[in-house]
Amino acid sequence: MIHERLLQNLREPRTWSQCNQATRKKLNVFYEQAYLYAKTAQWYLAYVMGLSVELRIAIWNGLGKRCKSENWCHYSPVLAYWFGPYSEQRMRFILRTFSRVLQRFEHGYRVGQEYRPVRFRCLTTKVKRCRSGVIANASEYGTVLVCPRLLKKTTCVGGMVVLHEMLHQDLGVGDQRDVVCKRGDENRCYRRGARHLVEHQKLEKALRNNDNYAFFARAIYRHIFLSQRNG
Repeated sequence: MIHERLLQNLREPRTWSQCNQATRKKLNVFYEQAYLYAKTAQWYLAYVMGLSVELRIAIWNGLGKRCKSENWCHYSPVLAYWFGPYSEQRMRFILRTFSRVLQRFEHGYRVGQEYRPVRFRCLTTKVKRCRSGVIANASEYGTVLVCPRLLKKTTCVGGMVVLHEMLHQDLGVGDQRDVVCKRGDENRCYRRGARHLVEHQKLEKALRNNDNYAFFARAIYRHIFLSQRNG
């Protein structure tokens, strides 16, 4: 019931290119999950922004919560974990970024004076980027390019991937590159690289890295809804 209410403002329909019916159904699920992640994060940040500075800082720092994992806490809902020390400017930027990506989900991509709904284009393994390990791409404005590997992901991961791609193009964030994120030939700050940016005090890059937003949004969604379920 809560999810249904949250999804009321999600724009229909998406537009499709080269996607069969089964693929559309799967991508719809990912798309809705991505929206729920972004909506929850935006709501949470707007709520925290309305509190006193003292409470804001305490919540930002996790109210004494500590990571229990010796590796990394990819489900940590603590803002400081993903974005570093509190500052009002930093918090406003994060809130604004989630608010702007929500507009894309609810109204579409801005094209001149109009809005166009997101377009999904399904690729095949014949496409070079899909053979090289890419699962999705947003190199075309307003379009999420989908490789077959994405369709094998869980709803949780698929939602993160779609949110990551929707954050690309003109929102002031993207895939940051840094030597601290280097894995083999790849230096974009994906997955654990998002956390490495904070650990190495690359805070401006953490603030502008898509995966920092995607991981935080999934974590705060999970934290809020699991808390309700268990409470």
